[in-house]
Amino acid sequence: MVSAGGIEGQLCKAIDLSSKMIHAVSWKELLRLLSVMDKLERCHPKERHYYLQFIVVVSKYHGKSAGMALMMPTLHICDREKCWAYLENSKEDNLAFYGRFGFIVNRFLIGQSPR
Repeated sequence: MVSAGGIEGQLCKAIDLSSKMIHAVSWKELLRLLSVMDKLERCHPKERHYYLQFIVVVSKYHGKSAGMALMMPTLHICDREKCWAYLENSKEDNLAFYGRFGFIVNRFLIGQSPR
């Protein structure tokens, strides 16, 4: 979760992550991933917001409110502080789930994304 104004440190984190990933992926894949991360960062809203970076639920817990339990603490903070929540979604199937919490599609990014 990154609050508004906290994005600047993401490049340092990306570089640190990149150094760890070099052993796991090829340079070509690493450069592609950094390009995607840059594209996503440029799409972040400028107004104050919280960023829900990763929400992952193991399939055996799908439909058991695990996703809701992961999201609600941050959404409560957003409500209390009267600011936005922002996330990226890579699966069209998830749009209805996020829609139940009031999320709307702000923009579609076309092209390669992380696999």
